[in-house]
Amino acid sequence: MLRILFILILASSSLSAQFTDRYWAFGDSAGIDFKILSNPQPANSILRVRGTCASICDSLGDLLFYCGSPNWTYWLNGISNARFGNVIDKNHNTMQSGDSLVGSLWYQEMAIVPDPGNINRFYIFSAGVTNSNCGLYYSIIDLSFNGGLGKVVQKNVQIRNDTIADCVAVVRHGNGRDWWVLIRSWKNVPTKEITAYLIDPNGVTAMPTQYIGANVTNAGFYRLKFNKQGNHLYNACQVGAVERYNFNRCTGVLSNRIVYSSPKRSNYRILGF
Repeated sequence: MLRILFILILASSSLSAQFTDRYWAFGDSAGIDFKILSNPQPANSILRVRGTCASICDSLGDLLFYCGSPNWTYWLNGISNARFGNVIDKNHNTMQSGDSLVGSLWYQEMAIVPDPGNINRFYIFSAGVTNSNCGLYYSIIDLSFNGGLGKVVQKNVQIRNDTIADCVAVVRHGNGRDWWVLIRSWKNVPTKEITAYLIDPNGVTAMPTQYIGANVTNAGFYRLKFNKQGNHLYNACQVGAVERYNFNRCTGVLSNRIVYSSPKRSNYRILGF
């Protein structure tokens, strides 16, 4: 599985000097430590995920915490908490109150975003895609608890309840302090809805939904990715569709759609190309 699908914060424009993404925890017990870029080392992880994972480090590249979608072995064995993700502290233990985050075993459900108003606090945005907890949620991690190991102080705060695709995308605001989180709707009727959320010191604010791109029914197979500069958002799916939008990092507005490739299979009910 490609790491670019999991480290959502990596796809953003440059991070602040306070946080980096040098420690990758992913897959089944897999990890890579990029603290020394010229000499990456195998690293620890207690994740057992087939899909989403995200991590964040301090300015020196030392791990702060990571998170992932549900344990895939639970899912295979029909265990009841197979639909919930976890937050893991830097010592590779489940963080206090860090269990039962909304998740569905899909691939781009979670993203870590620093709180612009509190250096010790972080948001984990998570998408409920295919289970009874549909919608977009956030949880808040506070690293001032437990000697720096952290605690989940708010969990699964729901900010929308419709079905969304597993393509949560994150990019830094043009002011260099705040953040944008973008999600795409997934409905049983064709839709082209993309919504941006502003994360600033006042909290999380939904911007007006934008209607851009293809009318999509099976949008769960789509991925949203920003370029390194954060001024372009790419929309792609596994049946061959690739398109790009301009993104205004100050206003959160998408524009100037460019289609590079149209879907190759009609049974995904993707209309409007």
